[in-house]
Amino acid sequence: MSPHAAPPLSPLSPPVPLGARLLAVHPQPAVRAHLAQVLGAAGHRVQTAASADEALRLLAGQSTTEPVMAVVGDLLQPEVTRPLSAVAALRSRFGSVEVLLLADEPSVELATEALRLGVRDYLFAPVTAEELTRAVAQVLGLAPTQRPTGAASPTVLVVEDEAPLRHLLTEVLTAEGYTVLPAADGESALSLMQAAAQPVDLALLDLMMPTIGGLELFGQLRAINPELRALLCTAFSDRSQVDAFLASGGLGVVKKPFQLTLLLTQVRQALGPRAVARLAS
Repeated sequence: MSPHAAPPLSPLSPPVPLGARLLAVHPQPAVRAHLAQVLGAAGHRVQTAASADEALRLLAGQSTTEPVMAVVGDLLQPEVTRPLSAVAALRSRFGSVEVLLLADEPSVELATEALRLGVRDYLFAPVTAEELTRAVAQVLGLAPTQRPTGAASPTVLVVEDEAPLRHLLTEVLTAEGYTVLPAADGESALSLMQAAAQPVDLALLDLMMPTIGGLELFGQLRAINPELRALLCTAFSDRSQVDAFLASGGLGVVKKPFQLTLLLTQVRQALGPRAVARLAS
């Protein structure tokens, strides 16, 4: 989504019955109008704001009989020391309001901090109408989800050397019903694989790690469990390493910073219908 012009609309998902009241925020009028058009076409009632400060004022004066359920848009304040200060204030003052951030520039640090503040997802331009409406539906709990109700849930090994990101992935995947084994490095991951009470179904492997990188680690993990499925997580575009990972049996690449809706979709696709069915069994 360009900050200078509203892109053409893609085909939309079916309208949501009794859509939610949303607040769309963006400094560019064309993008703000586009957000309102897309979300309105999906069945929601949309109010707009040009800045994070205006959004906070509107939330403070909102009706208690029909409150805003989610804020969607650009709440970043790059001109201040803490660009996410408005997000922190919104989450502190209006904890029941969900937040879906849109940003023009990917940033692992900002995305991780935003999600730790309670932002439900963090999308990067360009975003299609289909992606936006799907993300909003999931943020509002209108998209179908599955949770484990008895059978052992799929086990996901998360190997990430950055502690905040590792903790975040663990929290998100656990909340979705997966059994998560977090590891800070390759050696810890190998130990967890060997000691796991049940077979590990999927590994999320950071490409760039000290001692053992994700590509080398995948080979060592496969020596323990030849059926292991894996996704490679990276902020870099090293085509040779990605090609080598895929050639050795890897299933795909998850780009950092993560978009949670996309990440969870990739995890489900990588696990396949048999493993995912255990979430609903």
